[in-house]
Amino acid sequence: MGCGPKPFGNVGEEFSKVVNILKGLSRHVREFSLHETFKRDVGWNVSSLAVLGVSGILLNVVIVQAYGAAVLGVFNQVLACFIIFSQLTSGGLAFSILKYSAEYADNREELSKVVSSAAIIAGGIALVVCIAIWLSAGWIGHLLESPGVTVGLRWVIPGLWCIAVNKVLMFSLNGVGHMRFFASAQALRYLLVILTVVACSVIRVDGYVLPVAFSVAEAILLLILVPYTFTCVAWTAPWRWGGWVRKHVVFGLKALPSGLMLEANTRVDILMLGYFTTDHITGVYSFAALLVEGLAQIPVAILVNVNPLLTRQFTSGDAGEIGRTVKRIRTVSMMVTLLVGLLVFASFPWWVGQLFADPSIASGWPIVGILAAGVVLASGYGPFQMILNQVGRPGLYALFVLVCISTNVLFNAIWIPVWGMYGAASATALSLVASVFYLKWFVWRSVGIRI
Repeated sequence: MGCGPKPFGNVGEEFSKVVNILKGLSRHVREFSLHETFKRDVGWNVSSLAVLGVSGILLNVVIVQAYGAAVLGVFNQVLACFIIFSQLTSGGLAFSILKYSAEYADNREELSKVVSSAAIIAGGIALVVCIAIWLSAGWIGHLLESPGVTVGLRWVIPGLWCIAVNKVLMFSLNGVGHMRFFASAQALRYLLVILTVVACSVIRVDGYVLPVAFSVAEAILLLILVPYTFTCVAWTAPWRWGGWVRKHVVFGLKALPSGLMLEANTRVDILMLGYFTTDHITGVYSFAALLVEGLAQIPVAILVNVNPLLTRQFTSGDAGEIGRTVKRIRTVSMMVTLLVGLLVFASFPWWVGQLFADPSIASGWPIVGILAAGVVLASGYGPFQMILNQVGRPGLYALFVLVCISTNVLFNAIWIPVWGMYGAASATALSLVASVFYLKWFVWRSVGIRI
């Protein structure tokens, strides 16, 4: 019956077990906290999405009731141009700031250089691009066979300058995790647009001038974003930027094509329908497409929270965790999108009948069904659409988006002349589904991660 060190050994083993249990408990608490924070941030962005949906519906109702479907068609064509040109005015810097602000979120000094340099560069690029758009507005209106588009484009040019700087500031807040303010600013943008349009309709402003609402909204948002951002991130003078000008420009030039094509891809159907058909038909289609665009924002609400997470996981060397993150999130994204999509589709005939006197608006019901089907089928991978950009592959991300938009343009060019707005909806839905397979293949071939 020996004695000696045995009792001490047992105590040591038990102590080690307690330490391991405490470590495990601590790890689970941190994971739970991160999980809860992620859910809360997504909740804020979904709330912002709800404001977008309600504002978008009210916006279309006000324009149709006050001006008719043809003016709505012009308004949405100008909106499509505004969204696409906003990528040009920012020069791809929004993608650069999204990556680097997440990467340097814990280094305030370097983060200040990142944000300050990007904001000034974006303002300079935007000025040059806005002048070019003003000079080419007449040609764009002629191409779309709509003089109203020329008028509307010139009224949104101030907003195009403001949104270039706003994107940099908002994406920097996204990168460092200020998701509540990010979501609130997004919601404010939508509210300002609808309030401006309502005010214009009350004083009977010419319908072609209505796009000025985007300039008003972006200008007010800029006045809020500048002081808020530079209380969170210190302003850094240009002579202290170091090599950030070159880094932003190089990354931005690589990412610009993808950003430009990505935004164009969401408006290909409306622009091509405007080219092949009338403003009235485009107006009917664009109202239905607006509802589905709201539906498509559900994966986007998750995406803005996922992007910084993907960057941190990749830069920490834990690429395998990216695959696990995708698996955890994709089912939730698809299920939520499916439930909301069914609700939108089922309720469309009733409330359109209540809100519109024009019976042609109701003919957009099949459009809602077709587009919603495409959005739902692609929604599981919507939150990870920018994964290539976030892991530092902006060139490959641009190639991925090029393949997606080429598919969309091809299908629309073939089907719109044959089936009109139903062809546009079918082409867009099919291209959304195809984008899932493209994304999986690109990520596997370039990063070696199966998603």
